Amino acid sequence: MVNVIAAMDPSGLIGLDRAIPWDYPAYSERFKATTVGNAIIVGRHAYEALGLRGERTIVLTRRLDNGCRLTRQGLSYVGTFQDAYSIASIHYPPQRIWVVGGGHAFAAALRRRINRVDITIVPTVVDPAGRPTHFPVGDLEQHYRLISEDPDPHDPRLTHRLYQCRNRSQPSR
Repeated sequence: MVNVIAAMDPSGLIGLDRAIPWDYPAYSERFKATTVGNAIIVGRHAYEALGLRGERTIVLTRRLDNGCRLTRQGLSYVGTFQDAYSIASIHYPPQRIWVVGGGHAFAAALRRRINRVDITIVPTVVDPAGRPTHFPVGDLEQHYRLISEDPDPHDPRLTHRLYQCRNRSQPSR
């Protein structure tokens, strides 16, 4: 029952040049309210772009592709999604584990048929002249069904979509 939370523009863009190419306070507040006090799994570039700080943040990095783990003061660096999930699940139940970015971390989570995907669509369409990062929309559409779609109550420019896995036959690990 691991979860995903993400913001993207209508084309699926989630980042540009290893940064978030928009700023919507209503989404930032939603993100914080959803993730504070929970375990966070995040890719290294997204971790650097988001500036996350928390008691349990697990950073995925290809620099540790042999599965090594480095841990200090609630911050862990691991080489695989499985290792990230294993560390998070020591301290938190699956429903309190959130994958928050970037593209590779989202793809790894969606392949595992995680339970819930919380997407905010932002109206900004960014010209990806730099190095764009996209959400794996194909995996989302193939394995998940849209269960709700609502405008943000604090910023009607934003649309929240909640997806649930179509087939939970595969483990969420």
